[in-house]
Amino acid sequence: MEALSSRGSSDIAERARFDVELSITVMRVLGHLHAGRVDPATVRLRLPRAHSRTDLAALALTLARAVDVDAALAELEPPYAGYRMLTRLLPRYRALAADSTPSTAARARRGHAPRRRLR
Repeated sequence: MEALSSRGSSDIAERARFDVELSITVMRVLGHLHAGRVDPATVRLRLPRAHSRTDLAALALTLARAVDVDAALAELEPPYAGYRMLTRLLPRYRALAADSTPSTAARARRGHAPRRRLR
């Protein structure tokens, strides 16, 4: 944004394009945060479409006017304990995904199931 400001008023179209792209991205993030990234129907869940009429522009405006952006974003998060647990565990899952050491699950997927000793 600073680079756009330093160029002067000759780049009004570039600033407008940046503003539109930023607004679209913010609304996409807010939509994903508020309603989720996965449509329940794709995983065969028959849930009501409660979020289909969410006014993303109004949410973006609320966020832009917020004094505490983190608190405003937290209000949009799903209020479910399962969601909070998943967000706490996300760093662990990302670390496991980044680990290049073959795991038991990965070996099992390749057809090398772990062998158990018989007693």
